[in-house]
Amino acid sequence: SEASVTRGFVVSMVRGTSNAQSGRHEGVCVITVKQLTFAGSLSSASREAYHSFVSIHGRLHSCRQCSYVTKDKGNMKKHIHRHTGERPFQCHLCPAAFFRDSDLTRHLRTHTGERPFSCNQCGASFSQQGGLRGHMLTHTGERPFSCDHCSASFSKKANLIRHKRCHTGERPFPCGHCNASFSQRDHLVNHVHRYHTRKLT
Repeated sequence: SEASVTRGFVVSMVRGTSNAQSGRHEGVCVITVKQLTFAGSLSSASREAYHSFVSIHGRLHSCRQCSYVTKDKGNMKKHIHRHTGERPFQCHLCPAAFFRDSDLTRHLRTHTGERPFSCNQCGASFSQQGGLRGHMLTHTGERPFSCDHCSASFSKKANLIRHKRCHTGERPFPCGHCNASFSQRDHLVNHVHRYHTRKLT
């Protein structure tokens, strides 16, 4: 299908030169993009937009906005969305939208309940591969996440983050009904239930 450039796409460009022998394209481009969608083969307009974000050296595609480099043009197109802010992969069941199709695939499992990653030791299943990797540590006893303030270590990074708050004093969960704040979300839930639920009913 033809690439589409949606409304809000404004380009001001000074064209550069193209070296046919080296396959290298050079130019200086100034571009303002509110929404930009790349799909399938590039039209001439979106090809210019692509080169305003990307410099090509042989087979390497280098992002002009950051240090990202890849040989795969498709990966680069997806990467560009992070700079434009566009999230072209829309969930048809809720308002969520994503930079990459793989992120949408993972998200859809929250709606379908699909859990394709299974533990071969206990049968537990997970919607994401990272969940299975973390679960496997409960079987091996491995605790790769160590506190740099004390000797505590954890099998999950999230547990380490929660633990570190006892050293830093951070309380990122404020009560919306009083001035209390808490280091853990469940402490906030218990507080609201204990002190504010009766007042709200």
